[in-house]
Amino acid sequence: SRVAVHSVPAGERNLRLLTGFPTVTEISYNQPGADPPGDWLEIYNPGNEPLDLSLARISDSPQGGTVFPRGTVIPPFGFLVMASDPDRFQPLYPDLPCSLLDLGFKLASEGEPLCFTGRDGVCMTLLEFTDRSPWPETDEGIIALLHPGLDQADPSSWVSVERPGSPGAPNPVWALGSGSTVRIEGLRPNPSPGAVMFYS
Repeated sequence: SRVAVHSVPAGERNLRLLTGFPTVTEISYNQPGADPPGDWLEIYNPGNEPLDLSLARISDSPQGGTVFPRGTVIPPFGFLVMASDPDRFQPLYPDLPCSLLDLGFKLASEGEPLCFTGRDGVCMTLLEFTDRSPWPETDEGIIALLHPGLDQADPSSWVSVERPGSPGAPNPVWALGSGSTVRIEGLRPNPSPGAVMFYS
């Protein structure tokens, strides 16, 4: 028999428990073509409070990296884009709906960690992507997180997308729209007491 039913607005994007750290939601590296925009990252704030990145650092190695300028704040559920060559990137994405910063380094498609160091000095590896399985293979050089609530470090959370991607905006592959709900039901008997089932 059914013991509990609860509906959650899907647009609240409240699947993540970790806040205070950025989420990388789109990565562009090694794009083909005569005039590629250079490497870029899309960074997302998964929390419902502004995310202040002032003087924090993003890097692809223990040394070096780029320090976020003072005043770098991502609004709740908002985005920031970082490009390795902003001068090449901007003309190709003139309608970017968020701030653009210089990434300060290029992305190695053969694999490297992306690390975030907060103002407290704590370093956290956000993810370590590569162009080999189990990471998605891409001819376009762009991969996107399937949903902002998924683990960004898990290769199965990512999918290859076509150019030009969607820097600064929700990824088209994000399946849960703000107009729908997810219904959570607890069922008993079940293989294990207290299990839940999800319906979209």
